[in-house]
Amino acid sequence: MFLHKASRTLIVTDLIENFSPESFNALQRLLARGAGILAPNGKMPLDWRLSFMFAKTQARSHIDKILAWEPKAIIMAHGLIIENDATAFLEKSFSWVNREG
Repeated sequence: MFLHKASRTLIVTDLIENFSPESFNALQRLLARGAGILAPNGKMPLDWRLSFMFAKTQARSHIDKILAWEPKAIIMAHGLIIENDATAFLEKSFSWVNREG
């Protein structure tokens, strides 16, 4: 994760996936939606989310730090660039951290 301060662009590489629906055939699109990695609702890949299921408090503290950076845009290795409302996108992408269980 890297924040380019001058442009307030957050680079997250593999932390979030936000694939364009057009990137997939119908079955792949269905699976990507189920995994939560389909734009415009991309998020951390399921295997990564599962690895943090018992460390949500720690994950939330890191996410809060990232949100405090107030990025304007997000670039990721896998998916569409977020050019507007980056903070809202991050809150939605990491909403799983706030859920119990």
